[in-house]
Amino acid sequence: MMDYPFEQHVWAEIDLDALRYNFAQAQKRAGGLPLCAVVKADAYGHGA
Repeated sequence: MMDYPFEQHVWAEIDLDALRYNFAQAQKRAGGLPLCAVVKADAYGHGA
């Protein structure tokens, strides 16, 4: 595993309207069951 310096500046831009919409759709599909959102520490899948 490679170590990366922490001096690199990184960010993720989040479209809050899209996030709200997607969460509402997930709630509908869950049929009233509780949901839990997860953000992985390494942001795997962000295309970095």
